[in-house]
Amino acid sequence: MNDIGNIEIQQLSLGFKSGFDTKIIINDLSLNLKAGSFTSLIGPSGCGKSTLLNAIGGHYKPIYGSIIIDGHEVKSPSADLGIVFQQHTLFPWKTVKENVRFGPMRRGLGRVEADRLADEYIQLVGLSGFKNYYPKMLSGGMQHRVEIARALANKPAVLLMDEPFGALDAQMRASLQDSLLSIWKNTQVTIVFVTHDVNEAIHISEHIVILSRKSKSISEIIDINAIEDSSTESFMRSKKADDLRLHCIEMLSD
Repeated sequence: MNDIGNIEIQQLSLGFKSGFDTKIIINDLSLNLKAGSFTSLIGPSGCGKSTLLNAIGGHYKPIYGSIIIDGHEVKSPSADLGIVFQQHTLFPWKTVKENVRFGPMRRGLGRVEADRLADEYIQLVGLSGFKNYYPKMLSGGMQHRVEIARALANKPAVLLMDEPFGALDAQMRASLQDSLLSIWKNTQVTIVFVTHDVNEAIHISEHIVILSRKSKSISEIIDINAIEDSSTESFMRSKKADDLRLHCIEMLSD
């Protein structure tokens, strides 16, 4: 198991100013995620899933409390934190390889080593034959694979993913879910994954954190591993999976 990527969230409150008042989105939330774990955040619209993810990434300053990764408090964005969004953020004027090596070269890595890293992660996401393609020449699913490779090339301790497959069709989504599971097992990076899809959360996660709009905090943490290996097709068709889906949907209704 990886020894970097431990996340400790202590009594976290998040919100924003609205006139003379402060609107609280997350209130007094505490959560510990072990290095190398895969956790999905689910909850009803407006419960603060993406806000919490952005706070972990250093893009959102807490009103109260702290987020600590490997003993260091998160105060701003860092190369140790990779982020993949639903919207594509690739540089359209750069090839796949140039996009992936951009981060390592910006950190001061030489061209030879940056190229080696780019090739390694492009191969990991299954796009070795497309390294000289430009983003506009790729399908939406392939662009998501490049986004993941680009984030991983920075060797982050934590990979944050905000509904990255939400706009894809069911077949492409299923393919990328399986690819992500394979990538996670190969890299042992800590993943925090926001989704509105209960099936997706059950299939790819070790743990599911259900957020409540009512309490503005965690309503339940489900340890999928304690039930069964949810990455298998047989489990996803089982009564255990059906019961778990129904339970999650009930919890989402607040």
